[in-house]
Amino acid sequence: MVKIDPRYFRPAEVETLLGDPSKAKAKLGWTPEITVHQMCAEMLAADAEEAKKHGYNLNVGIEEVLACRLFFYAKFEGQKH
Repeated sequence: MVKIDPRYFRPAEVETLLGDPSKAKAKLGWTPEITVHQMCAEMLAADAEEAKKHGYNLNVGIEEVLACRLFFYAKFEGQKH
């Protein structure tokens, strides 16, 4: 059993963090250079490289990338902001 000490919770803990780039596009003319799927793959690869520096071998392969893509697709694709 794990006991969690509430002193370590952030005061404004949020359940969901969801960004909307439309304001950046409207005000700054910014558009993303990569898709959210590509970003996820880059993040997984970077985490695997960082883990290797500490002696861990995280084989981030196509399965992990596909799982990440499926998660983002199921969670965010087609949502209107």
